[in-house]
Amino acid sequence: MLTNILEKLRKLFGRKTFPDSASTITSREFHYEYTDTIGLYFQKTIDLEQFQRGLVIRFIRLIGRVSFRTSDGWTTAYDAIIDTGCPIAVIPRSRWENIEHRMILPEASLGLAGGTVTGQLGEVTLRFRYNDDVSSPLTIKAHLLDGDDRPLILGFEDILTDIRLVSDFAVDTAYLEFPHMPE
Repeated sequence: MLTNILEKLRKLFGRKTFPDSASTITSREFHYEYTDTIGLYFQKTIDLEQFQRGLVIRFIRLIGRVSFRTSDGWTTAYDAIIDTGCPIAVIPRSRWENIEHRMILPEASLGLAGGTVTGQLGEVTLRFRYNDDVSSPLTIKAHLLDGDDRPLILGFEDILTDIRLVSDFAVDTAYLEFPHMPE
């Protein structure tokens, strides 16, 4: 039985591939060329309690690496969960208190994972990173948390509304495509 589970695990964890050339998409009236690609990766873990019972249940998260603008440059890169179900980025206090940010609302709450988190609504500037690739700066609205009890999450607004997400877990491929407006 353990051999079967290990074989299933080998099949579940593949290798990452990226597109070889630029892709084009037409959205409403606009025509975008997507040429800047930044890789993402899948964080894959196993539910150990279920594994002991002979079941393989994966915990899978889509992860992007981001740096934030500071007064003297950029932070080191942090892992951030890409969450298409979250309306806005959520940044723990330890990540935002030393970066450049602009407050929009001094008090804000957000429903998240069955609970409510408190903080401020603000704007921050970030860049996505993957190996040696770095995206252009992107200014986003974010919920700046009062504490550190939640992970760094990148939600839909200002990120996935403007950037194309490609995610294909079956072939272990995920990346962001940044648009270039035609001149």
